[in-house]
Order: sequence, then C-alpha cells, then structure tokens
Amino acid sequence: KKNSSNKYYFGRDFNILRDENNLIHYHDNKGEILLPEPNLIGDHQLYNISTAIAASRKLFNVKDNNVKNAVVKIKLKGRLEEIKSGKLKNMIGKNRLIIDGGHNLSSAISIAHWIKQQSQEVHLICGMMKDKPHVEFIDNFKEIVKSITLVDIPNSEGSISKEDFKNKLGIKNLFLAKSIEDSIKSKNKFKNNIVLCVGSLYLAGEILNLN
Repeated sequence: KKNSSNKYYFGRDFNILRDENNLIHYHDNKGEILLPEPNLIGDHQLYNISTAIAASRKLFNVKDNNVKNAVVKIKLKGRLEEIKSGKLKNMIGKNRLIIDGGHNLSSAISIAHWIKQQSQEVHLICGMMKDKPHVEFIDNFKEIVKSITLVDIPNSEGSISKEDFKNKLGIKNLFLAKSIEDSIKSKNKFKNNIVLCVGSLYLAGEILNLN
C-alpha cells in the first residue's frame, strides 16, 4: 500500500487461457496475442509465461512477433524437462524420461495435474531433502501413478535416505532402488510409458549430470 509503483495483477490486468480448440490467448490492456504452443510442458507454465509477457510489454514494449518467436524457444532446466537423448535415455527403452525439480506442495499439485492429462501410464521416481513435506508431497501421486520408486540423492548430505523416506510414508507398494541408474533401468520392461523423476532440484541435477 505504501509503494507508489504501478502494479499489474494476473487475472485483472493480464491473463492467459487455452480455449476449446487448444489455442492459447494472452491479453492485457495493449491487446490480445494468439500464441503458439510454448516449448515447456505443463499448463501451469502458461501462468509463468504470461507474467514474462506482461513485463516485456509493459517495461520494454516488446513486439507481438518477438513474443511469439520467444515462446517456442524457452528453455527451463529441471521443470517437466524431457530428456530425449543420452546415457539414461538409452537405458529406459521405449519410454519417455522426464524430470522435475519440484519439492513442495504447489509443485506437486501442478505435476499431478499434468499427469492426469496424459494418456500414458506414469512411473514416479522420487528423492527428496530431509526438510521437505514428504508425506504430503507423495499423497498427490498415490492414486494416479502406476508405481513409485524411492532413491537416495547422491552427493547431498541434506537428503533423506530412501529407507527413512519409505518408513515415513507407510505405503506398502513402494520400490527402493540402489541408484538412479537402477531405478531407471527397472522401467525399461515397459513400453510407451512415462518415467517421471521428481522431488528435488538436487535429484534433477544429478540426473542431468549422469545423462
């Protein structure tokens, strides 16, 4: 209230939506832009994109064509990032390998929403830090994934062990893997499934390093 700066609020001063024809509309007081499909997975990323567009138009008067061109070139490491080549990708057989560093409840809700939109079965691989909401995080996935595998996060002293993680959850149908590589190898018996690695940016980083 004391800050005299101009303020722009999502949902009031700018907005973004996907219509029934799967077209993406951004609009603010400068007008509407019909956007191409962004180079990011997950509808929740549209809200982040809309904020960036609002800032670029308000502060720098970026032109519509430049906005459209930029949307298809966005790169965001470790956020529903699909790994399409490399060592770990080769281990996974005819499945998709996707990582997300999400580790809190809001990210779990967004990831779970994305999972529900998929036509393929999803296998979750999860490792987390000790100070995260382990039970509440996993609760978002229990009923919507085919399997849950817990792993240790290498090189991270603050991470929870897979054994302690399992004991906290109290879920019977859980798998423990000796390593990230073993957790991924164990899924290559499936076909046309999604293997989704979540729970920590440290885990996402280790996966990218291994790959």
